[in-house]
Amino acid sequence: MEKERTSNSRIWIRLSAGLLALVFVLSMYLTLRAQIRFSGLNFVGQVSEYAARVTEDNTGYLSQSTLDRAWTILRATVRRPRTYSDYEMYSSLAIAREDYAAAIPYLQGCIDTYDGGDDAELAVLYLRLASLHVLEKDYDGALPLLDTATGLDPTLAAAYFLRAEMRLTTGDSAGAVEDLGTYRTLDGSDPLILVSLADLYESTGDYKAAAECYTAGITDEKVYSVDMLAGRARCYVLLGEMDRAETDLETYFSRNGTDPDGEAAAMLAVCRMNREDYSGACEMFHRAIRDGYANPYILYGQSVLCAYMSGDYPLAVQDGEKAIQGAEEQGEDSAELHFWVGLAHLVMQEYPQAGEHFSRAAEQNGSLKDLSYYRGVSALAQEETEEAIGHFTRSVELGESLTASLYDRAICYLALERYEEAKADLLLVIERNDDPSLTAQAQELMTLL
Repeated sequence: MEKERTSNSRIWIRLSAGLLALVFVLSMYLTLRAQIRFSGLNFVGQVSEYAARVTEDNTGYLSQSTLDRAWTILRATVRRPRTYSDYEMYSSLAIAREDYAAAIPYLQGCIDTYDGGDDAELAVLYLRLASLHVLEKDYDGALPLLDTATGLDPTLAAAYFLRAEMRLTTGDSAGAVEDLGTYRTLDGSDPLILVSLADLYESTGDYKAAAECYTAGITDEKVYSVDMLAGRARCYVLLGEMDRAETDLETYFSRNGTDPDGEAAAMLAVCRMNREDYSGACEMFHRAIRDGYANPYILYGQSVLCAYMSGDYPLAVQDGEKAIQGAEEQGEDSAELHFWVGLAHLVMQEYPQAGEHFSRAAEQNGSLKDLSYYRGVSALAQEETEEAIGHFTRSVELGESLTASLYDRAICYLALERYEEAKADLLLVIERNDDPSLTAQAQELMTLL
């Protein structure tokens, strides 16, 4: 009886030691799991909008009075265009009616009949024609026109901006970055212009340049908007500058940033995770979900870890179950989520629930690190000794938690009075001598045996 009490006592000591050691294992997982997947950058292609603005800015027809416009329409019905002025008037009329396909041949007629001798003026015509092609989504037709425009007038900033947006739309990020650089050189000193480029730079992956653009707006009181802080923080997160990102995000919320999609809160949660403020991170993940984050199941998955590390094991289970449900609904692997929920149950001494989650994790991914070991711990806690031996043996074969698995398997052998097998495992623990506590306990048990 005394031997049995001693064995049971050592089982629970080992369980506690194993769970304390988990903290160090978890810290390694967090490095990988903290890579939050945002729902996407705020960039929406502005190419059509910009092209429309170019056509409006360069169309004399739109500035005519209502009476003059009526007269122009009347003239348009009785004769065909022949001169530059005719083509200009017809193209303006078509643009005003938003009939861009009809405007294209008329504006081409302007180019064909142009005899002004001014390359800069001709370049604007090519820019306008390119804009019409863009509005018709004919990017292949627009690009050579913009090339001609910049060839005629290398200082035509609008052509570079439009071409940058188009190149980005067609997947030419390198070309877009080059054009943006030229545009900034020609017409990029105004903070309002720089801020307008931030989304474009983000879309090309140049987060450093995007952050600089946001900074130009943040430091100019005439241009400043609190949303710029969230934009710059996003760039800092993607650059790995988490401290700077956190500062911007804390300021964003202190200045009543609305965060309509929950992304700012999600980013702040990741920043807090980075400096191991797990309870603060958990709070912000939940705020992001309340604020309408696009994929809440991802955030529940992150919150599981934060709740666990902050000691709120019931919340870890609650969030883990929601994350598992979301993963399964989306047909994604939920093995790792089952693993962490199982650990939370294990700490709360809810062993059957822990064992169930560990089993479901093994069904999906039996190679998860330390899964076999903790399945053994769960079985041992439920006095399912033979099953525990199988899991610890598997853990030994995988070389995971090797010393702990050997020691705990020895405890199982002792409970079954298989003393020679217990001695063999205890001797291996002593020989490894890589865990002072386990080594001392193994030596004590060997003395008793």
